[in-house]
Amino acid sequence: MRKTFKSVIIAISIVCMGGVVTSCGDDNDGGLFGGIINIIQNLFNTGESYTYTGVGTAYTMTGSSETAQWQLVNAETTSFNNAQTILTIGNNTGTLTLPNLTDGKVTFKDVVIYNLALNNEDASKTRFDFGENTSIDGSIVIDGTTYSAANLYIEQEKTYVTTTNIALEFSIYFDDNEDGDYSKVVNFTYEGVAEATE
Repeated sequence: MRKTFKSVIIAISIVCMGGVVTSCGDDNDGGLFGGIINIIQNLFNTGESYTYTGVGTAYTMTGSSETAQWQLVNAETTSFNNAQTILTIGNNTGTLTLPNLTDGKVTFKDVVIYNLALNNEDASKTRFDFGENTSIDGSIVIDGTTYSAANLYIEQEKTYVTTTNIALEFSIYFDDNEDGDYSKVVNFTYEGVAEATE
């Protein structure tokens, strides 16, 4: 079931994300010529989808978002490669389809974040904000129990997209009931390169 975000107030995910750090590329503008190229690479077309292939990490924790007490489900962080993420452009919005993956005991599947607001304050990169219609769908399965996607935290400084590259750093919260205390979180990082278009 798709969950619409009423507010984004999950601050505890910052602590959870502390163990996952990735480089998102060089922020230098490369001078005037490099800046112009970056701006050109940031022009998305409404109604089109962009497919990125790349690498990332995931680690799942179990606990409570209310108490901020978390424990790792698996002993190690899962790394993955050749994973595809799809960005579909709407009217000033983007919908992200994340790759299905297995994080040890955890199956992460069909996670889609709908109607993220596109923030183009930086002319070289598009960042994601929460809009009035932003929502999430998908699930994880642990030991036969399904937990539905319920909320999302975006690491704003490390998450961006262009028509050639994407970098994501999310905490995605899951639960198996409607009590508002999320019992599972998947900390997810990803870097990908867009497939060439003909």
